[in-house]
Amino acid sequence: MELKVLEISYELDNEEGLNALFFQTSEGYYTISRLKEEDNLYMELNSQENGKYFDTEYFDCSVRNGCISFNVPENRNWDLGIYQNITLLFSPVNTDEFKRISMVVRNIFTERTGMYYTNE
Repeated sequence: MELKVLEISYELDNEEGLNALFFQTSEGYYTISRLKEEDNLYMELNSQENGKYFDTEYFDCSVRNGCISFNVPENRNWDLGIYQNITLLFSPVNTDEFKRISMVVRNIFTERTGMYYTNE
């Protein structure tokens, strides 16, 4: 599923240890987040009722300036419904903004014992 992004906001390791991306889309919204001490990430599409927790190993993530994709590789048999394959298309942002967005994505998908990025 491709979603055209109208606006992006994010939290990079806030005081509660939250890393989150929020995308306002032409069809609603999409958000992905993870608390620093949690094992699972959280995804929500257009409604809290659709919100689900997933293990980070379910997804391959691709980040480019103008596009972020979350995909379940074909060799895995998980059916994640509406979260199976999502591509978010947005207007490219400046270099500093893109670095911060990339750090948020890394923090969401990095093991708790792995490298972690902060606002500092």
